[in-house]
Amino acid sequence: MPAIIRDLPAPRFPSARDIRAPSGSAAAFPGAAHRPAGRIRAEPVERATLAARMALLATASLSDSQEAQIRGFLERLGDDAELLVRATIALAVQRSTTAPRQVIRRLARDAQASVSGPVLRTSPLLAEAELIELALAPPGGATRATIAARTDIGPGLAAAIIATQDRDAVAILLGNPGARIDADALQTVVEAARREPSWQAALVTRAGLPREAALAIGEYVTGERLAALAARLDLPPDTTAALLELMIRRLGTAPPQGEDDAAAFERAWVLHNARLLCDALVQQAALREEDRFVIAALKIRSGVDVRVIDRVIERRDAEAVAALAARAGFGFACTQAVVALLGPSEHRRADPERRTRHRYLATQAG
Repeated sequence: MPAIIRDLPAPRFPSARDIRAPSGSAAAFPGAAHRPAGRIRAEPVERATLAARMALLATASLSDSQEAQIRGFLERLGDDAELLVRATIALAVQRSTTAPRQVIRRLARDAQASVSGPVLRTSPLLAEAELIELALAPPGGATRATIAARTDIGPGLAAAIIATQDRDAVAILLGNPGARIDADALQTVVEAARREPSWQAALVTRAGLPREAALAIGEYVTGERLAALAARLDLPPDTTAALLELMIRRLGTAPPQGEDDAAAFERAWVLHNARLLCDALVQQAALREEDRFVIAALKIRSGVDVRVIDRVIERRDAEAVAALAARAGFGFACTQAVVALLGPSEHRRADPERRTRHRYLATQAG
């Protein structure tokens, strides 16, 4: 072995976890069974060591003849039937700016993720046109998702990935701050995300959302995602105001049919976190006899042990309900509606406003 190769540092090999295809099998590399064997006669580990050192040499200053020799070795080793050899080369050249482009292209088209992954994710030698071609006709199942994770993705490549509607790849792309998505492609994915919940979380937090996109997303996201969208500080004030109005309309009006205790509590909690669980909403809910939502609002705003509140509700004690409403900071009109809903049925008779006012003032004085 020439000294220039022998004196290089020990190579880095892929971990066993990264190499999934059986060693030496035809599945390791498409068409491997039809390729001439023994083009470089050595054991797989020895060939992998040679491949890594050759890849390191490709980044050095070499004479034209040395460069041609190294290039030839790398091209042959990049076509090796052994997965270990190809994966080792991929790790060694993934960030290289001087590696042979033919080797990079060959590795990028490898069906095995442990080979194609490193160069698809980081190689600066792959042009956008090549990446678009690979995204539209991927050689492996993880190709698109790996490309979507690149640190710098132009609008053309982003649009190509979105056009594939690949669930995992688009989700990764949306969460990638280095992906530049133009308005048309963003509109496409915003509309498609209505039917694809896995994209919604990334859309809600994606920087630079236009007003139209933010409002369109607000029409179909629910709960915590809607609250997170409305709480973003980078949206224009009029957009934030529109989203808050949407939250009030969506969460503060009549509940979904069949809403249970847990769903009512979640609805109240989201409004509370957005600072929208106000007296007016609770009062309107009480007038609509939404007992689950009103009880949830009492539990959240009063800070009283939920077991105590449950006992008060079970006893339908008007004075205790009024005390809870006062503890929650509700005004008189809201307290009156809450007591009318959760207090004893007799409270609805014989001047309920006077009775509620008396109890409300008593709890305030206490």
